[in-house]
Amino acid sequence: MQIEKYVIWGAGIRGSRLQRRLGDERVVAYIDRNFEKWGTSYLGKTVIGFEEYKRDYAPYKIVVSCKQEDEVKVTLKENHIQDFFLFSECPSEFQQPAYGDRLEKFVKAYLKKEQEYVVYGDTVYANVLKEWIGELQNQNPQHAKNKEELKQLSLDGKELLLAKRVDNKKELDRLGCKVTDLFDCSDRIREYHNPEIEALHNTHKGERCFIVATGPSLRFEDLETLRRNKEICFSMNSIYEAFGETRWRPDYFLVDDYSMLRDESIDWDAIDVPNKMMGDTSEGFWNKKKHDKYLKYHQIYEMCQDRLPHFTDDFSTRTYLGCTVTYTCIQLAAYMGFSRIYLLGVDFSYANERNATYGHFYKEEKKEAVGYTKEVLNAYKATRKYADEHGIQVINATRGGKLEVFERVDFDSLFKNL
Repeated sequence: MQIEKYVIWGAGIRGSRLQRRLGDERVVAYIDRNFEKWGTSYLGKTVIGFEEYKRDYAPYKIVVSCKQEDEVKVTLKENHIQDFFLFSECPSEFQQPAYGDRLEKFVKAYLKKEQEYVVYGDTVYANVLKEWIGELQNQNPQHAKNKEELKQLSLDGKELLLAKRVDNKKELDRLGCKVTDLFDCSDRIREYHNPEIEALHNTHKGERCFIVATGPSLRFEDLETLRRNKEICFSMNSIYEAFGETRWRPDYFLVDDYSMLRDESIDWDAIDVPNKMMGDTSEGFWNKKKHDKYLKYHQIYEMCQDRLPHFTDDFSTRTYLGCTVTYTCIQLAAYMGFSRIYLLGVDFSYANERNATYGHFYKEEKKEAVGYTKEVLNAYKATRKYADEHGIQVINATRGGKLEVFERVDFDSLFKNL
């Protein structure tokens, strides 16, 4: 089978991840809006401008890898280019920095030579999946890009392989054939399962906890209140900046920002907390650290501007990115059975601003952290939806801030009768 070749829009870190997943032979060139990059080489491929693409590379389909994909989509459609792919529509293992080879290994082990397959989805991953089938089975599988094309196919005796996100799989059950999700299949990849995390499931059923974020409204005296009252707390990232001012420590400390995990200036071993839980977003971190000091959890990478992210039902196997580690903490708290989850220091101070920088409770020389407003807001909305459906109360005890998705409560009122 002849492999498809592509031009990647975005000569940056996401483009490099895409090239790593696709393989060098599938990438012809990069498009970038920065004219200073034109004519240079990136990962062995020429960087061009859009006009040069239209003139010399038009036969190759574009895969948009940059985070500004909405702007790029407008440009493409204004130039009457309707047929392109989005990197954000690929599986998490394609997009995240680490462990992308596990998906390929799992899928290739799953495929059976005697089975006929139909690939479903108009994604670059669908094309790659077809190539894997051709490589292993010496067959050219049928391909349905959408529901209308699927209706035109005979599925008798065939297995339908999902190569796109399908939220309502019940519709596909009516087709009368076996349907296998090879897009979001990390729950079946053995290496992601952590039995130590599974042992935490429902260990605090019906109890309350606090998720302490690092927004500017956080007060050291509030942390002392939590300590005196022996509240179970989750926290994250740079909360260790508070440890010089308080005896309080979180019971569960989570980090899944790959840029933090690969920051060699942070001595994670020296941070004095009971349970250190780190995401698998940095392969380099786990190559250097002893696993017995940390609980590793698998992070599903997805950028959700136009829909709600998923909410995990099994934290021991996977958790979903919400562009804020607070969302990860909430998913863990729900998995552990807490029925009342209080948020503290979740300012969401950059609400209604586009990719605005945000601050923390400690003094900073320069603010560099960027908040993705749409994605984070959708994560909180997904939390509210999941909580309402599962009898969980998520209550905002933050002093001020702009997060209005949840019911609010005065933090001090929670301890008046204690």
